[in-house]
Amino acid sequence: MRDALARPIAAEEREDVLALVRWFTRRYPTAAARLAYVRQAYARWQRARPRSG
Repeated sequence: MRDALARPIAAEEREDVLALVRWFTRRYPTAAARLAYVRQAYARWQRARPRSG
């Protein structure tokens, strides 16, 4: 993990990340919309997560 964090980000990877951020902020333009999405995604993840026990 340290090696991955220590290496510089390639220009192509940086552009990919920035494109995703632009898409996400257009799709969810307000903090409230982003929070609602995160809450929904977390709930979906919780339902899909295998139960131990």
